[in-house]
Amino acid sequence: MSTWDIAPEQARAVIRATGVTAGAYAKARTNCAKNLDDAHSVAGPILARALGDFSTNHNTRISSVINQTTRLLQAAGSVVDNYVQGDEAMAAAAQRSVERSREYAQHPAMYDRFGESAAMTGGLPR
Repeated sequence: MSTWDIAPEQARAVIRATGVTAGAYAKARTNCAKNLDDAHSVAGPILARALGDFSTNHNTRISSVINQTTRLLQAAGSVVDNYVQGDEAMAAAAQRSVERSREYAQHPAMYDRFGESAAMTGGLPR
């Protein structure tokens, strides 16, 4: 049986923790935008324009970082899930191989020269 090259539970814990942090950034961005809007309404025209430009520029960048982080976290989660599924598939294949070897050792006449039983090939020759 194979061993893990990664520890799925620890990887998922890191993904969850990073997601929580990204959520905190999203909340901070929303609060910052609200505070800038509030400041915009009481500032003079020059300061209001500067605050608006700052808000627009940084909200776009921060939103981009948050969106990219979200996509990366989803991809990382998929990688971990696929890794676990792949390891389970390899273990199942190894188990089938062991069972087939044991069966072949007990009944070698039931198998063709490729090691496949008539049941595996539907009774048809290869």
